[in-house]
Amino acid sequence: MNNQHILLDYDNYVKDYKSIYGENTIVLIQLGSFFEMCSDIDNNNDIGEKNIHTICDNVLDIAVGKKYYKTKNDITGIAEQKDYLMAGFPLISQEKHLTTLLENNYTIVLVEQITEPPNPERKVTQILSPGTNIFHNKKCSNYLVSIYIEKFNYMNNDIFQAGISAIDLSTGKNYIHQISHDNDNDFCFDEISRLINFYNASELIFQTENFNLTRDDVLNKWDINHDCFRINHLNDTILKKPSYQNDILRQIFNMNTMLNPMDELNISIKNELRLSYMYMIFYIKEHKNDILKHIERPIEHHEKNYMTLTSNSIRQLNVVNNYSYFKGKNESLLAICNQCSTAMGKRMFKDRLLYPSINIEEIQNRYLCIEEFRKDGFYNSVQNDLSKIGDLDKSLRLMGLNLLQPYQLYSSYLSYEYVKKVIRKIMNADINNYYSENKYRFFYYENFMKEILETFNFKLFTNDPIEQIERSIFIKKNFEAIDDIDDDILYYNHHIDLIVDRLSKFIDSNKDCIKITQNKDHDEWLLFCTKKRAQIFKQRLQNIGDNKIIVKDGNEIIYTFKSDDFTYKTKDGNNTFIVFQLMKDISKKKYDLYKRLSKLNKKYYDETIDHLYETYHTTLKNIHNFIADVDVSSTNAKVSILNNYHKPEIVSCEKSFIGAKEMRHPIVERINTEIEYVTNDVTLNKDGILLFGTNACGKSTFMKAIGLNLIMAQAGLYVACSEFKYFPYTQIFTRILNNDNIFKSESSFAVEMNELRGIINRADSSSLVLGDELCSGTETNSALRIVYAGLSMLSQKYCSFVFTSHLHQLTDYEEINMIENLKIFHLEIKYDGDKLIYDRKLKEGSGPSIYGMKVCEALGLSQEFLDIAKSLKIDKKNILKTSPYNKKVIVDQCKICNEKAEETHHIVEQCEADENGNIKHFHKNNTHNLVPLCKKCHDETTYGKLVIEGYIQTNNGKELKYHYVEEKKKKRKKYEDSIEKITSYRNEYEINKSNCIKLLELNENIKIGRETLKKIMENKY
Repeated sequence: MNNQHILLDYDNYVKDYKSIYGENTIVLIQLGSFFEMCSDIDNNNDIGEKNIHTICDNVLDIAVGKKYYKTKNDITGIAEQKDYLMAGFPLISQEKHLTTLLENNYTIVLVEQITEPPNPERKVTQILSPGTNIFHNKKCSNYLVSIYIEKFNYMNNDIFQAGISAIDLSTGKNYIHQISHDNDNDFCFDEISRLINFYNASELIFQTENFNLTRDDVLNKWDINHDCFRINHLNDTILKKPSYQNDILRQIFNMNTMLNPMDELNISIKNELRLSYMYMIFYIKEHKNDILKHIERPIEHHEKNYMTLTSNSIRQLNVVNNYSYFKGKNESLLAICNQCSTAMGKRMFKDRLLYPSINIEEIQNRYLCIEEFRKDGFYNSVQNDLSKIGDLDKSLRLMGLNLLQPYQLYSSYLSYEYVKKVIRKIMNADINNYYSENKYRFFYYENFMKEILETFNFKLFTNDPIEQIERSIFIKKNFEAIDDIDDDILYYNHHIDLIVDRLSKFIDSNKDCIKITQNKDHDEWLLFCTKKRAQIFKQRLQNIGDNKIIVKDGNEIIYTFKSDDFTYKTKDGNNTFIVFQLMKDISKKKYDLYKRLSKLNKKYYDETIDHLYETYHTTLKNIHNFIADVDVSSTNAKVSILNNYHKPEIVSCEKSFIGAKEMRHPIVERINTEIEYVTNDVTLNKDGILLFGTNACGKSTFMKAIGLNLIMAQAGLYVACSEFKYFPYTQIFTRILNNDNIFKSESSFAVEMNELRGIINRADSSSLVLGDELCSGTETNSALRIVYAGLSMLSQKYCSFVFTSHLHQLTDYEEINMIENLKIFHLEIKYDGDKLIYDRKLKEGSGPSIYGMKVCEALGLSQEFLDIAKSLKIDKKNILKTSPYNKKVIVDQCKICNEKAEETHHIVEQCEADENGNIKHFHKNNTHNLVPLCKKCHDETTYGKLVIEGYIQTNNGKELKYHYVEEKKKKRKKYEDSIEKITSYRNEYEINKSNCIKLLELNENIKIGRETLKKIMENKY
């Protein structure tokens, strides 16, 4: 096929698939050993990929080149050359570039060669998209979410019902949800919003019935932060036929019984749920049918088993980070608490946090588990081993798809060795009763490990794909056919080594002068040496005359050479090939053996992997869940100690309640560490709270702290309180963000009223409602009436609620004061002449409402001027910093090097002080015992390089006396005695650094870091 035909073929693929998947679609066509994209030179004819420069320059960072084809001019008939643009990358680097495209939300169509050159046939082999890719993702989870929405007319009212399905194809786990409500249409769309937030989908597909949904509707209604979604993409009517759906399900789940597959999966009578699931399955099949193999059966989330974080609660409480303004390690509750070591643990932790339990026994067991891991720092014992365990869920998934490469199997095996260590530690600890149901699984797990070790020779594993491994990867006697070939390869390898050694010694008896390499097609082995040595070789051959060069294996002569057997060919500017027929003959035999071995390696490897998966996949899934649970529980123990969290107590009660002492906001206390967090006690039972306070006094923080601590408690975590007694809730409602929705053309007031309506309709006595500055978006009279109505109705439902407000007039109305189960509080601030001091303690009553007026009066300024003044951010960089130990000590300049001081050093260390802070006759924080230092000098005192003796009085005033300590003789290096052992491992096993580190720890108890290993291997240690 000439270049013109390739360009036109490519253009047809581009037009076809962009019409299906949209402009963010890239077609890559295989041309030999490259994937390429093409375009006409100036896009005048709209041929090929018109965005080729943007994709290559801004996304892939690869060059755009030119190719040409010959054609005849339509008018003159004269042959002419036409240029076109092309860009691409080698097949061997496809993982890197495909990953980049997927991370930028492109759908990729791969057109591959399915027959051998010179005129290969090509066809679309697979379609990759962000939600259907199983390899190229860095996230713990990678969900494709399918949403089916149908509109019904019931008694002249529009009713919406929906089904939502989500699948992570990299693990095979998938979930289904049915959404319906008889008289609350907002519920359907709010639940869709909640689940989109929960799954954080890489890609979404929407199918609708009886109403239109546009791209703008999706972006605005559910505030999605990417445009990787499709609307009504699948329109074939056969997809809706139950008989066809049953056939597909029967194939996917290998159902051979007479039962109806839909009944077996419990989706037959849930129409919206079933259609969302089937559309998801059809979409995946359209991309690549094979990746549906061995997916797990769908799990239906029944909301009645969990506390529901309704609609916007997840985002408004910062449970997870959804493109919030603050970025960093403390950006969300999940970021602070989810310090799990394994990917399985991270996924389980997130599930528990976003689906808090209402099962008291389950929650109590989680508390007990944390308690056991806290004892004597037991969590530390398992965390080190857990940190060496890879994502075994994903490797098991690849095993089920027969896509697990040998190097990935070896990495998994090393992870499983650390799993064994964790199992042993758990079984030998008091906590083993909690995991007693796993004991019989451990037996099968041991069988799995034994079978792996008896089957595979990991010393011969390399980082290459199975087809490129040049030795048998199996222990002898497992497969005799491959053993014989492997022996023959060893035989020829040995003979080549003998030939090379003999010919090298012919040049120089003390050196390995001749090297071995392969040609570019890897089907011939060639000997070469430097040009100078080649000249010596030729000269010495001439000197032996008719004598022969003899090659022996022990005492047996195996080959003889004469001088005229050899010819010479230039390799490059410095080296020469030594060519002779015997080497060509051996190469041919060896290459034929390699081809046979490669086929058998793959055949037996695939069969073995299939067998291991079929035999042990259930056991391994249970083991993975065990490891995830251990990871989550030990992490919770660790975080509870690091952050000073305490165990909650569940108290039986007729309704949900909270009683907390010294409650803190778990995120705010980590972000703002300059001022000690002010704790508060709070009780929410049948009473609701109306909370007053000025701006920045902490009303929202206090309110969010209640919600976050409740979520932590019901997720089975310890909480940021000294005491937390409660009875589980079933729902949390929040109305905290106070923004206009400009995309929906809704004001902040309209948004508020829509959300308030949903809360009033759905809240009950097991609900917690958190509302911030309700009705701040409308005039005062209406606001007073609406707030009163909201408080009254929520009080009648006996739900727990906290509403903040700036409307102090509310307390003047008898109707408000007559609400029996409403309590009024404020967060205290104090006025001190010309400034407000934020005490932030919860006090009864509404508090004074005149702080602003007092400030205005004190300054003699108008309200307009005050508003402008408040908008100015004060520059604090020129304010002198004082020591936290003594306000008389100014921390401005390091007393040693005169650089900027950052820290205060105690000359006589604090540990020398008694319980009253006294050292001998003086207090540890007296000015004469404190010295401002920069970080560098402070570190030098810590490590004994700098000794500060104290202040002395001289005729020039007070001076600081200090001296530096000479460096001690260099210590003997830690790994000096182990260098030989470490080097032997790196040479014996063809593995990467990470696996070498794991193997050294497992087999030799040598714990070493990557940088140290690198220095040893490069002889720089």
